[in-house]
Amino acid sequence: MNRFVTGLWVLAMVLGAVTAQGEEGGTVQIRTRPLLRQAMSFTVTGYGTVTSTPRNTQSIALPRAGMVDQVRVMPGQRVARGDPLFEFVTDPAGVVGHTQAQTAWIFARNEYARLQRQYEQQLVTVSQLEAARKALHDAESALQAQDRLGAGSERVTVAAPFEGVILTQSVAQGERIPAGTTILQLARRAQPQVQLTLPVEEAGQVREGMPVTLTPLFGRAQTWRGTVVALHGMINTQTQGVDLWVRLDPGVDPVLGMKVRATLEVRAQTLWVVPRSAVLRDEAGEAYLFQVQGDHARRVVVTAFENGAMTGVEGEVNPTLPVVVEGNYELADGMAVRESGR
Repeated sequence: MNRFVTGLWVLAMVLGAVTAQGEEGGTVQIRTRPLLRQAMSFTVTGYGTVTSTPRNTQSIALPRAGMVDQVRVMPGQRVARGDPLFEFVTDPAGVVGHTQAQTAWIFARNEYARLQRQYEQQLVTVSQLEAARKALHDAESALQAQDRLGAGSERVTVAAPFEGVILTQSVAQGERIPAGTTILQLARRAQPQVQLTLPVEEAGQVREGMPVTLTPLFGRAQTWRGTVVALHGMINTQTQGVDLWVRLDPGVDPVLGMKVRATLEVRAQTLWVVPRSAVLRDEAGEAYLFQVQGDHARRVVVTAFENGAMTGVEGEVNPTLPVVVEGNYELADGMAVRESGR
């Protein structure tokens, strides 16, 4: 038993001596990769909605209270000019108001005619006839106002005023609404656009005229192209992002209201390209990497540009020397290194 313990002690001493020898030499096992020079594209991503320009959008509302009945369309549906959108039942109080206005007009008309005949017989004065004429004029104006409101139509079918696409439906079928309530929004058939929202820190890289690639978030996989046409220089208080608008290329005709993902290429640059693991940062946030020269690590300060799994770098790099991609966390400038597998 004592011999066994003694053997373990001797083995431990030997291993300790080997470890101490390795540490004394300061040799670190690493893996390297040669530098590559290539063009890199840098992109930002945003999300948005296919919409129409404000001048091509019209709210469908009626100037009288009532009930929306038998809605015949739904958001995203295309309609032609004259197609029925919904039926509207006028509020009974509105119908009564029109009836009263019509009755008052008939009475004023008859009264004016009666006084005109009496005036010809010199039975009434001019002032009495003028008063009757004014009463008739007021009654006509009141009736015309009721007609403009459509109060005389107890039930009416509202049709599309132009060819377009239903954007939104704000009122449910069977709902009673006050006068002037928006029931539908209809967009003209024009080239649609996309309203995007980008994070504030990325929006500063975007400029008008930049190309955009868009894909729908749901439904059939497809890709569209477009161009940035407008960029807001302020933060959207609801999304806390920056809004921009993209005009879709001719021939692209997505459904209005569709949610999309957009990728914008903000710049292309030719750089030295290394795996992301090759670039480290010190406590001050300065980026650096290690190259191997004569079996020793050489620390090189760089400017790094992230792009997926690869990183583009600029700096005092030597294109003939390999870059350390594994084991670099253990390195300091000038340390001896050994390639893994050697």
